[in-house]
Amino acid sequence: MNERARLKKLCRMVLVAGACAALCAACGEMPVGPDVGSDGSDQSDGSDGSDPSDGSDEPGIRSGAVKGNVMLLVDRSGSMAEPADCGLASCPSKWEQLLSLGVYLAEAKELVCIGLAVFPTPDYNGCEVSGNILVPISCEDDVDERIMDAIAKVRPGGMTPVAGAMDEVRLHGGLDDPDLNHTVIILTDGKPNCACANSDVVCERDEAVAAVSRLENSNPPVDIDVIGFGASARDADETLDAMAQAAGDDHYYQSDTIEDLIATMYQIGVEKAPCTYYLDGTPEPDRLIAWIDDVQVPPCQEDPCQAGYTYDTSEGTVEFHGDTCAGLRDGERHHVWFDELP
Repeated sequence: MNERARLKKLCRMVLVAGACAALCAACGEMPVGPDVGSDGSDQSDGSDGSDPSDGSDEPGIRSGAVKGNVMLLVDRSGSMAEPADCGLASCPSKWEQLLSLGVYLAEAKELVCIGLAVFPTPDYNGCEVSGNILVPISCEDDVDERIMDAIAKVRPGGMTPVAGAMDEVRLHGGLDDPDLNHTVIILTDGKPNCACANSDVVCERDEAVAAVSRLENSNPPVDIDVIGFGASARDADETLDAMAQAAGDDHYYQSDTIEDLIATMYQIGVEKAPCTYYLDGTPEPDRLIAWIDDVQVPPCQEDPCQAGYTYDTSEGTVEFHGDTCAGLRDGERHHVWFDELP
């Protein structure tokens, strides 16, 4: 993604007052993710690449994206009440700045199903994690509003039970459908301090890494992304890096400001954009046509597939692979639709 596109996306956010005002005045719309042809709009027979919205009388195949699940696991410890840098003389707290994620979530829900868990559990200012799931993972249209309402009602307080929170989400987070991709995004502003006596740094790191491994190796497996929010997270960089490396990444994502956090969330979000789609009907494989934007996509010709799609007639799903899937995850909006040769 180029820098101009990234800045356009940032400008769509409701940021800390004044943080992006001058830039936003010059920015245009930058929609994100695939635009799935799931609304039953009229389409041509697909052989000429005509857009389904062109008024053709021939209906295409109704379809929809198979969305993955993303659980946001957010630190609400007492340090989240401290301000984060916003480029002004006086800045809101890190927790208050999370309210700027609303517009991002409004777009993210088009790509994935989302939920929210926090640590420690609200109303407990210690290390409690039971009942920490505030918004169960949902694909409903209002899930972004429910997440933002939950953030607005919660106040920072307590310790940082990272390992326990991951175990709670692993056991009760709704990440158990074997047919879906599952992701937990861990957002924290500092070191874990609940798992070991005297908050021993090495012990806490090892416990957090072990919890990452339990979550990643659960059945079904769970992808994990680790974000450090605020300059204070840099003091925990060894622990956060160790957690990220246990999850298969080289480093954790460091986000000093809310603008950085939004950019990071976009980067992670587009990587979760769906590459699998369900069809309303089961056309014969040799009659199925798949389009992305104005380009007809061929079926895969090799294994492993480097580009193209595979079609599972028993499940009625189409999955794009390799470069084709990567193209759907480039941060731009793409029109994906399907049709059947007569």
